[in-house]
Amino acid sequence: MTLERINPQTLPNFTTFSQIVVARGSRIVFVSGQVALNADGQLVGERDLAAQAAQAFRNLLAALRAVGATAADVAKMTWYVVQRVVPRKTL
Repeated sequence: MTLERINPQTLPNFTTFSQIVVARGSRIVFVSGQVALNADGQLVGERDLAAQAAQAFRNLLAALRAVGATAADVAKMTWYVVQRVVPRKTL
């Protein structure tokens, strides 16, 4: 599959993403949500957002490699950052 990235002059031009992506070919791969767990199922970077994000992206790249793809083949990605709030115990 090839991806054609288009940024018309009539739309804002961003360096981090393309306004339009046209996919040509017959293969589409969907990768499930990746989290900050290593291959052994252990959390990487407890309380460290950067370390957790790095592990999630390593997992994404591993998934892409498993199907013969790279980050350059990704047409759309959505990622979420959440803060888990742990309630304090009251005495």
